[in-house]
Amino acid sequence: MDKCGKKVSRGYPCWRVPSPGFYKINCSTTSEVGNNRVSIGVVIHDESGSVMAFCCQILDANFDSIVAEIMTIFKGILFSKDCGLAHCVLESNKAGAIARVPNNNLQNASYGSIISDTADLRSQSIGLSICAIPCSANRVA
Repeated sequence: MDKCGKKVSRGYPCWRVPSPGFYKINCSTTSEVGNNRVSIGVVIHDESGSVMAFCCQILDANFDSIVAEIMTIFKGILFSKDCGLAHCVLESNKAGAIARVPNNNLQNASYGSIISDTADLRSQSIGLSICAIPCSANRVA
């Protein structure tokens, strides 16, 4: 088992329902190179795998992939909070972005403020964990 409670097996990992009493937030970002567009997707599932809520947003922006994914994590946390959901596991396939949020690493000014805002929002969220997962297990978002 990995730190998110998922079985680790050989082959391609797949999406799994959250543990009983938890919600799963899957977040994903895509960027259209040259078109200055960033797409954000957030899907929240309950323990039976049913979709509880989802949102998507297209931004006219030219962010690098780390900034875009941190913004998506922020949106996922904020969206779950707005939905009144506690005890959530947020999953993203961008381990580099996730690694910057918990330690509030503000060394890069281009994304320091969004990291700070995301870390603050995360600290206010009771029962929230953030996990990195492979792309093949995050296709739901």
